[in-house]
Amino acid sequence: MVKLFYFIPAGLAGLFYGFLGGVFGDFGAINPLAWVCTALLAAGAVLMARKIALGCLFGIAVGALLIGMGLRETGQIVKEWPAGMLLIAYSCGSGWLCWKSAAKREA
Repeated sequence: MVKLFYFIPAGLAGLFYGFLGGVFGDFGAINPLAWVCTALLAAGAVLMARKIALGCLFGIAVGALLIGMGLRETGQIVKEWPAGMLLIAYSCGSGWLCWKSAAKREA
């Protein structure tokens, strides 16, 4: 059950972009950086599911990217920085959980 916990951000991002691409009928219109970030989240989740706690760094990097994008003033209605802060907190918590479960398994 805990292994599925690591895949929540990647799953939500995949569902969101899959829904947008399906509704509007054009997956090519979605920014390629969004797909790269979704792939990074999935790769980090796979690493953490294999008890490699450093996989959380992928989520932290995507969160930092969201914060950087959200702090630029581009006239957007929805800012990305709150989502980036939540993703960094989630990734740190997931990394800690992975590290604790890996340490418990070794002992």
